[in-house]
Amino acid sequence: HTDSTVAVIIVYCVLFVIAAGGNLSVVITLFRSRRHRRSRVSLMICHLAVADLMVAFIMIPLEVGWRITVQWHAGNIACKVFLFMRAFCLYLSSNVLVCVSLDRCFAVIYPLRVSAARKRGKIMLGGAWFIAFVNAMP
Repeated sequence: HTDSTVAVIIVYCVLFVIAAGGNLSVVITLFRSRRHRRSRVSLMICHLAVADLMVAFIMIPLEVGWRITVQWHAGNIACKVFLFMRAFCLYLSSNVLVCVSLDRCFAVIYPLRVSAARKRGKIMLGGAWFIAFVNAMP
């Protein structure tokens, strides 16, 4: 391995620790907090943390493994599944971040339409998962 490859592996490992620790603490805090369970913002943040945990636990180890081995040993089916998951995790994280941004934008533009906001938030999150799935398909 070259020095740059080792540096990239170290950076990925540091990012894994930060992403896993930070997002796990967010998910644990949200599940322990009873009064924020019904909050639309908490739902959005929970989905974002789960999407980022998927990036941390699927995409980052896959990248580190690829950098270490430089070749694929797990066969064609595993290759397709992991490449799908790699793309899906990144799309999902980005899409949920867009949902959070749109939700905050609607909250500022239409502050009195609270009753429709929860339903709109769930629809946007469902759309984020669906779009990530469709875009990750080969």
